[in-house]
Amino acid sequence: GPLVVAYSGLNIAMLDALGKGLGLPVCKLIGGMARREVAAYATGGHFTQRETDLAQQMEAIRAMGVMGAKLKIGKGVVSDEARVATARKVLGDDMFLAVDTNANYTADVALESMRRIAPYRIEWFEEPLKPHDYRGYTHLRSRAPMPIATGEAHHMTFDFLRLLENNCVDIAQPAVSACGGLDEARRIAELCRLYSVRIVPAAWSSGVGLAAAVHFAAALPPNPHSEIEPVPQLVEYDVGENPLRDEILTEPLRLQGGKIAVSEAPGLGISLNEDAVRRY
Repeated sequence: GPLVVAYSGLNIAMLDALGKGLGLPVCKLIGGMARREVAAYATGGHFTQRETDLAQQMEAIRAMGVMGAKLKIGKGVVSDEARVATARKVLGDDMFLAVDTNANYTADVALESMRRIAPYRIEWFEEPLKPHDYRGYTHLRSRAPMPIATGEAHHMTFDFLRLLENNCVDIAQPAVSACGGLDEARRIAELCRLYSVRIVPAAWSSGVGLAAAVHFAAALPPNPHSEIEPVPQLVEYDVGENPLRDEILTEPLRLQGGKIAVSEAPGLGISLNEDAVRRY
């Protein structure tokens, strides 16, 4: 894991340098610019000392104008249902709602949680199990009443091939800054296309990682095969406090109308605030 994460950073840096040398944005080095902006969903609804904070977090996400929100659950099925009910009430019916347990369940508990929250129209249930519990994922997906997503803790094409061959997942979530970099993420995407599995890249990291994820998402061709995509290509946008996202770039990536514009400047189209980099 740590070695692949380190390599991912090197790969992103090398493609950024190559793009600057050639005068091309990174997305055009890994497949082309299939879209000039990428729709975002907001990761929020984090656990706090007060459960009353959840409604405020969801209200802030609703005001952002994004397509959907992802909520943290995983403290037990009663807590899951209560948190999902609160989130759905605040978000309304026009935004999608996904949930994430950060691999805190066994298959039986995850399935009970899914059954309880299914009436609230869950877009996907993320990381219900430990990353390499492939048999558990296969068992769970065969019974789940909603799509299963995972991938941010999986590395290289080999991990994703096991997920796909064992029918573990409906939505793959490679983290560009951890799975092996942009080149490996593109190989993962091509593999997922063969298995008809949707890609929603994870991007819970730094400003550099977010920029790389946006270029990756921008380079993915329309899926399944036309310009009329049944589901927009998404990228994750964490709304928690994160100085590595907001302070290390001279111009942090911001949402505009719930989307992130894809820079056409050479490389990743970002520049670092060196003082902030040294500070952190």
